Amino acid sequence: MSSEHCELYSTDITPIVDNSLDENAPLAAVLDSGVFSGNPMLSSVIIGEEDFDNTENTTSDLNGHGTDVAGIVVYGDFTNHADSAHVFKPLVRICNGKVMHDDNGNPSYIQDKRPEQIIKEAIGYFHREYHCRIFNLSSGNADYIYNDGRLLIYRSSYKP
Repeated sequence: MSSEHCELYSTDITPIVDNSLDENAPLAAVLDSGVFSGNPMLSSVIIGEEDFDNTENTTSDLNGHGTDVAGIVVYGDFTNHADSAHVFKPLVRICNGKVMHDDNGNPSYIQDKRPEQIIKEAIGYFHREYHCRIFNLSSGNADYIYNDGRLLIYRSSYKP
């Protein structure tokens, strides 16, 4: 038995992806620090990728946060998702919108452009090019913590 919080992280587990999604399956854009498209759990569900941050000059996730978020978007709760044979079924296809870069282990926005501008650009692009209507933005600022412990989340009011 693995001591990992999630059995999937154990080194003796080889996940099997049963991707039966077709071109009409739901599509969600993950707006984050990028997605590592070589991840075997995600590679078959990534439909489009774009780098809006341009700091690292790659759509790949050099921080890890975006890939983690993409896993949750695609599969939901990993701890209860796989069957006993470790077969995983994706729930959605995704677009990878890199809107942040790694800054010493922290996903960060570029300094010369407001986060809202970058996010609006990313939403507009994925809506226009892929007809995407579902967007996940898992972003906050630890310096702006609400009294109930929740982080301030940047929001966009983009209307296609």
